[in-house]
Amino acid sequence: QEGQALTVLAELPGARPEDVVITVDADVLILATNPGPDDRRQYYCEMVLPFPVNSESVQRTFRNGVLELELERAASPSPETERKQP
Repeated sequence: QEGQALTVLAELPGARPEDVVITVDADVLILATNPGPDDRRQYYCEMVLPFPVNSESVQRTFRNGVLELELERAASPSPETERKQP
């Protein structure tokens, strides 16, 4: 965690990059795999992040069974914007 960003590392031995599904909803991150018919390994992890992240800015790297995600902190609404909403 570096103030405005967060790095997540996940070991997924045997998983293929194309089988990894990443879902981000505000401050919840879900990592899962869709295994092929001949693969018995399946992964699923759901975690609450320390702050909401921008789901459009997710950077992913997958090397040697290790998934690395770079997640940027979501922009906070300004106090003025919050007051205008009913």
